[in-house]
Amino acid sequence: MKQFVEGIWELLFGPSKNAPNKMPEIEYKDSFIIKHNPKKIIMRIVLSFLVVIAFTLLFILGHNNALSSLYIFVIFVLIISGLALSTLFYRCIVTEETLSSKFLIFNKRINWADIICVRKCENTKDNSTFIALYNSKRKCVLDISSEMENAWYVIKMAEHKNIEIRTEKDLSLKQINQL
Repeated sequence: MKQFVEGIWELLFGPSKNAPNKMPEIEYKDSFIIKHNPKKIIMRIVLSFLVVIAFTLLFILGHNNALSSLYIFVIFVLIISGLALSTLFYRCIVTEETLSSKFLIFNKRINWADIICVRKCENTKDNSTFIALYNSKRKCVLDISSEMENAWYVIKMAEHKNIEIRTEKDLSLKQINQL
């Protein structure tokens, strides 16, 4: 039975495994789109709804009087699912000249000529990496997670444009915001 459950789990969530934290060997691209992996988002939403259904069934079968705690839990999971759904709409279109970040009605356009440094920031606590871009005022203008599709191409493009690339570990939010 244990192997069956593990097989189902791998079938459902195998395609949504985390991206590597180290830059893979990739070729230079002159334009690409950075976005969240739709498979990961859908799997997170499915998992959220499965948890809600499981707790709802436990509540109904248990005839528990803690109805308010059930409502709070359902609202919490729906908020998480809403946030996961909202990530489906984020796109960053990268060309030789610009980076255009789009999220629903919010648009942000950054010229590569304004970027003076790219930081590859590694967080050892949660084994994650993100990439931050800084303008001439030494302020972070864009940051992307390495888990996003095509994120590593930003570093490759920065190398191509001879922009300084720094690798740093365990920075605070204040340190990330300023170069």
